Amino acid sequence: MRGLKRSAAGLLVAGAVAVLATCAQPVPRVEPAQPLVSLDALADYLPSEDGAIAAVAAPRGLRLFVDAPRGADLALARSILQANHRIAPVRALGLTLETDRVARDQGIPRDLLASVVLQESAYSRHALSTAGAIGLGQLTSGTAVWLGVGHPFEPHANLAGSARYLALLLDRYRARGDRVELAAAAYNAGPGAVDAYGGIPPYPETQAYVRLILYRWGHLLYDGGIERASSSASSSQLTR
Repeated sequence: MRGLKRSAAGLLVAGAVAVLATCAQPVPRVEPAQPLVSLDALADYLPSEDGAIAAVAAPRGLRLFVDAPRGADLALARSILQANHRIAPVRALGLTLETDRVARDQGIPRDLLASVVLQESAYSRHALSTAGAIGLGQLTSGTAVWLGVGHPFEPHANLAGSARYLALLLDRYRARGDRVELAAAAYNAGPGAVDAYGGIPPYPETQAYVRLILYRWGHLLYDGGIERASSSASSSQLTR
């Protein structure tokens, strides 16, 4: 019995020594710095509907689990950053996810809508043209009222209205084989001009605009890589 007590006491001493030895190890100091992930910035955009989950490193060995953007999302976010250097990376990803949501709501290709918004305003919420076009999708005040967009300078409202307008234009020319080109031309010059000429108006600005939209759309699809193998669905969406 006495031997068992001595053994137990020995174990306690050994355990205490081990604990003290562990406590004696220097604890890594976390220097005050900018947070690795801004929770406030992410709160408005996460989670996305179909994003994968990824672990983000955080101080003291912790991990923060957030949605991982797909390759196609990164391609669009990168294009937004390149077009508008005033937009923060997290904000660019948020705009990407929001563009995806409103495009899905309207049943139109996300990257086609993004191409229009990139060309119109470079995703600047404060964009205001000399003609009075407002916000991300450069909606005129009359078009905004017609679409029910009460606050065109508000990014979500403007983006949702722009998606609806583009969807209406695509549907307007659904019987035409070149309806993407015609919808882009109508977005720039107005459907009245497209109807009057029976096609893309002979305006240099509008013709250049259509070429740029098609270029941006193709670039986004290509830059998205094989992770957007479903991008073939973009063209199938246009058969609705």
